[in-house]
Amino acid sequence: FQNGDLCISILHPPVDDPQSGELPCERWNPTQNVRTILLSVISLLNEPNTFSPANVDASVMYRRWRDSRGKDKEYENIIRKQVSAARLEAEKDGKSEELLVT
Repeated sequence: FQNGDLCISILHPPVDDPQSGELPCERWNPTQNVRTILLSVISLLNEPNTFSPANVDASVMYRRWRDSRGKDKEYENIIRKQVSAARLEAEKDGKSEELLVT
């Protein structure tokens, strides 16, 4: 989502909701831990669900990029810009933290 939220089944409450398209066993349970949640995030980034996207435009661009085997550069260029911006922001945050510690 635009605000950074993720939609991952294992984080949803374990209720029986036929409208969700998820089985209760796919949702949160006490056996989940940081490792399983991080693996879910990595899986989502590696293989996004293009059939039920939170961002339809991004999904279309991703499929075009994937299906063109990287020849369609629109998606890749946007991702590169976002990674660069995030890196700069993280560096600024790190420097802010250094100032607070010293």
